[in-house]
Amino acid sequence: ETAVRLLDAAGTALGGGALLFLGRRCAGTAAGWWAAAAYLLFAQLPFFGGFWGSAQAETFAGPLAALALLAILAGTGRSCFAAGLLVGLALLFKLPALVFAVPVAAYLGGGRDYRGLGLFLGGTAVLPVLAAGYFWIQGGLGLLWETLFAYTRVYLEAVTPPAYWPAALGAL
Repeated sequence: ETAVRLLDAAGTALGGGALLFLGRRCAGTAAGWWAAAAYLLFAQLPFFGGFWGSAQAETFAGPLAALALLAILAGTGRSCFAAGLLVGLALLFKLPALVFAVPVAAYLGGGRDYRGLGLFLGGTAVLPVLAAGYFWIQGGLGLLWETLFAYTRVYLEAVTPPAYWPAALGAL
């Protein structure tokens, strides 16, 4: 349990640091400090989950997304591929992390950097494809599919109020 708590603290610190640098780079020093402070405050407050809400997938996926945005700002082919790898790693923590690819892809595509977009999307696919390949080799690809897609649907039905089921299931 101590190792998980230490990883949670490291992930939270990394997220705060990444937002500090990202905010400073994009909107100025004050914005960076405010973004980092808000992230650190909400990530660890007891009434936002605190101890029991710590070490969740978002603790690790969020900082990876922020680091991906920082990498994209470097504007090189390598940085685009690295950003994709970071988003792909976030995707292994939690499937909805795929949404992190949308602003990056829009930024690259909107700027007509199609080479960078291709490298980013390729990088994003590498780790999930390797993970799927591992499950396939081990004979567990069907179980992976069931866990990622069938279980998610059942989970949504369990945690979503019935009035919102059509919208939640439609999002799948």
